[in-house]
Amino acid sequence: MGSISAANAEFCFDVFNELKVQHANENILYSPLSIIVALAMVYMGARGNTEYQMEKVSYANEYKLILILVNRTTSYP
Repeated sequence: MGSISAANAEFCFDVFNELKVQHANENILYSPLSIIVALAMVYMGARGNTEYQMEKVSYANEYKLILILVNRTTSYP
C-alpha cells in the first residue's frame, strides 16, 4: 500500500462489498471516512493483544497515517 488514498480506496471498496452482500436489494449509504476515523481512535487507545490484532489488518497503516495527520493539525506551538 503506497499511499493513504490507496489504502482509503481499498478500505471503502471492501466495506461496500461486504455491505452489498448483506443488503443485496437495498440502497446503501455509509461514510467510510467516519468508520476509518472511529477505528483510528480505537487503535490509538488499544494496547496489548487488541493493538496487535489491529496491526495485523492491512489497513493498520492507514490508522497510523490518520493519527499522524490529526496530531499535526491539532498540535499548538
